[in-house]
Amino acid sequence: MLLPDFSSQREKEKYFRSLNDEQKIDALNEMVDISEHIVFLGGADVSTESGIPDFRSKNGLYHKKDKRFSMYKPEYLLSYDCLNKKPAVFFDYFRKNLDCRSIEPNDAHRKLFQMEQRADLVFHDSIGKIMNQIEI
Repeated sequence: MLLPDFSSQREKEKYFRSLNDEQKIDALNEMVDISEHIVFLGGADVSTESGIPDFRSKNGLYHKKDKRFSMYKPEYLLSYDCLNKKPAVFFDYFRKNLDCRSIEPNDAHRKLFQMEQRADLVFHDSIGKIMNQIEI
């Protein structure tokens, strides 16, 4: 697929709306391949597709009800304080909810990995990890 030149934003939007899902993926791949600079702003949805839970959605970890952990705030269960003060609770919660060893990467993970290998992408992690790299 060779993307046409567009004379207006409206023409571009009309073109992309006319594509089926497979054509949209092909077009995105082509745009990525010909781009010099790419910024990827992703969130939990990239990984939830593979079965990794998010935190704040209505079905996320912070809204799950579990009697074993009901005496703790969800944010505490995954905090450094919990790890230090109640490591057994921390690891029980982690193993029950965030053990991702059996999770398989999805197409988005594979594309990000491919971009990283080509050095087209430097950071692809959460904003928290990126911010930790910045010296203030």
